[in-house]
Amino acid sequence: MSRYITLFALLLAFAPSVSAKDLVFAASEDYTCLESGDEPKAFPNPFKGKITINHGSCDKIEICTLLGEVVRTVHIPLNDKSTQLDLSELKKGVYFYVIKENSNVVETRRIVKSE
Repeated sequence: MSRYITLFALLLAFAPSVSAKDLVFAASEDYTCLESGDEPKAFPNPFKGKITINHGSCDKIEICTLLGEVVRTVHIPLNDKSTQLDLSELKKGVYFYVIKENSNVVETRRIVKSE
């Protein structure tokens, strides 16, 4: 996992025209936590302190640095489809949120902390 995030960091550093949509990766398997039509989304993005992440019925979210270091792990209660996180302690910069089901990566997306 961390080697993929490091690759993403290199893409961001050397290709300023890369957008967040270019960095959307889904697992090859079809997981039941994301129902048909569900798309993970984080808002507001960029964020200052709190961010809401729509994650379907997946069971865990990890917030990672560009180098793959996990800075926050959130276990999601059953039947919750979105979670609000207070990430005000994080430094300004680019992070990734990783949505997992049964320890398998379902989706990885980029988020930006503005202040």
